Amino acid sequence: MLMIADRDVLKEYTRETGGPDTGLVVLDSLSEWRKKGWKVGKHTYKIRAYAEVDYTNHEEVRQAIFADVGVGLGVQLPNSAKAQIQTGQSWDVTTGPDSTKGSWGGHYVFVPGYTPSGPVCVTWGRKQQMTWAWLDKYCDEAYTIFDAKNRFKKTMIDQAKVTAFLNTLAK
Repeated sequence: MLMIADRDVLKEYTRETGGPDTGLVVLDSLSEWRKKGWKVGKHTYKIRAYAEVDYTNHEEVRQAIFADVGVGLGVQLPNSAKAQIQTGQSWDVTTGPDSTKGSWGGHYVFVPGYTPSGPVCVTWGRKQQMTWAWLDKYCDEAYTIFDAKNRFKKTMIDQAKVTAFLNTLAK
């Protein structure tokens, strides 16, 4: 468990965006995190690798979560998601003008678990249930992240293959 304060997250986000809240290109951010790390206090945290997940394949999403690596999702939030999170409801597909993809803006969330209804993400310091239909409609990218210190607790990840692949990449 890393103890990262909100100010640390905002500092890194501001550094990567150059100041204004213009959003990040997640792939660029992950590449930088792998190569240079993320400095928090006196520590620099790096990720070992990342891989794209086909978010339209729910079984692949579940497998990535089960493998103890979780999934990071880029989503285009509709305004309806604001009312749903504020009232403790799951993010679910609605109709009408508040259901427009991206009307509340882009957002990145981490998904460490799921229920039969769909993924459960962590966002704004809390857990948020979403339905599989909501994921299908509003997600536009997904990555699984392998921490540099992750010991790959589940045998479904071939650590030797990950290492061999990383060795083919330019540092």
